[in-house]
Amino acid sequence: GGFDGEQALATTEIIDLEAWTVTKGPTMRFPRMGCSAARVMDDQILLIGGYSQDSCEILDVHKNKFRPGPTLRRARACASAVMLDRNRLMIAGGYDRLGCCKEIEVLDLRKCPTVDEWDPETEPNVEKGRFFPWEDLKAARGGCASMFLPGNGGLLFLGGFEGRTRLSTTELLDLANYDIECTRRAPVVGERVVAAIKDKSTIWQLWKPPREAPVNPMAPDDSSDDDDFTRRDGQRRASSLGRKCFPKFFWGLFFGGET
Repeated sequence: GGFDGEQALATTEIIDLEAWTVTKGPTMRFPRMGCSAARVMDDQILLIGGYSQDSCEILDVHKNKFRPGPTLRRARACASAVMLDRNRLMIAGGYDRLGCCKEIEVLDLRKCPTVDEWDPETEPNVEKGRFFPWEDLKAARGGCASMFLPGNGGLLFLGGFEGRTRLSTTELLDLANYDIECTRRAPVVGERVVAAIKDKSTIWQLWKPPREAPVNPMAPDDSSDDDDFTRRDGQRRASSLGRKCFPKFFWGLFFGGET
């Protein structure tokens, strides 16, 4: 696609990075100016929107042919298109029919029907997928760029045009919209670690009693009177501190007595 100075184009070109040659590629179904593209599966590339276009096209890499794709929630051009993980494609910012936009929409391949509706193990049918709304950007960003930040898994949106001026600001999108228990593996992009309290030992690791911990009153007393006074005084202070810092339910669970 693109614009040649007179009209929008429906043609494509293929660059061979080894031979460094350019050859003619397949023709799109519609001319598209300002479209975006993303590789959604190993053998499928999704062509997204364009000026006054809310449609998408799927390029089958093996057949070298375009076919219809899912429909966007709004016409969108010069938008940022990025795969959040193996299953989620995010479209953010760009220009709609009214000007600059800040809306975000996501295509989740896990929610697409499968190619063989009777076999859930087959690959998703991207053509019948649906885009869902997500949290908007803080500002309209037409023609913005996006990139992943190493380390924290955040997605950074850079620059763009907000309708009157070009932007030098950025926005960081927190992708932690799923909660998991981090037990057997490290978290990946799109997940947030939560602490799961399953048994007493886990709770004990999360909250450790003070050094002057309460003692078992049924244990035999072989200490002197001074030691006994020190022990009972430490028990009283630890009990007072623990009841203030620790939920009543778990205090009774560990040490018994009234809650």
